[in-house]
Amino acid sequence: MGEIRALRNMDDDEVFAYAKRIAAPYDLVMQTKQLGRLPVVQFAAGGVTTPADAALMMQLGCDGVFVGSGIFKSGDPARRARAIVQAVTHCRLSRPSTPPPRRPRWRKKERKR
Repeated sequence: MGEIRALRNMDDDEVFAYAKRIAAPYDLVMQTKQLGRLPVVQFAAGGVTTPADAALMMQLGCDGVFVGSGIFKSGDPARRARAIVQAVTHCRLSRPSTPPPRRPRWRKKERKR
């Protein structure tokens, strides 16, 4: 992850030199710089049975979700599947164009004595 952070601070010439040094395609390295992560699709699978589950996975950074037999345990599987699709769609549409900032680590407040 440190190399990706360093990559984000490089100009185009430095990115080109870096891509050449690591023997990687320039386009791939540039895409990694722009995304702030490797351009690999991340899916969540297993235990995704509700729209809330799907939305949470998307908020955590997944590009999509797989649903399995869990949706068939609901009273109306077709309705549940549509709701999950809507949840994923709305999460994808609401994503910012840049990666979200890292969550700061807050210090625990000291108790006053």
